[in-house]
Amino acid sequence: MSASLEGVQTAHDFFLPEIAIDDDTHGRAIWGMHDYIERPYDLRHARLSTWLNAGVEPARVAEWAGNSVPVLLRVYAKCLSGTEQSALRKIQEAESGDRAEPEHG
Repeated sequence: MSASLEGVQTAHDFFLPEIAIDDDTHGRAIWGMHDYIERPYDLRHARLSTWLNAGVEPARVAEWAGNSVPVLLRVYAKCLSGTEQSALRKIQEAESGDRAEPEHG
């Protein structure tokens, strides 16, 4: 078991869902603790998903991650949110000619 936990980051969250006051000096509590374990790969997955949802081009994210674009999209496409609405808006802007010209400077 200890070998599988090598290199992980942990966090602990304590909580007291029930507290009973018996008198001025005594009380009872039920408490619990959650342990969160994050492996470096979990953090990588979160970071790449965030970059893609932020609108960073898949080719750029794939390069930074050391993946090919097909591998990146196969693994992370399901993590994208709101992409259909964004794509439809871009198509509408392109077809109507309302797209702003990029600034040159």
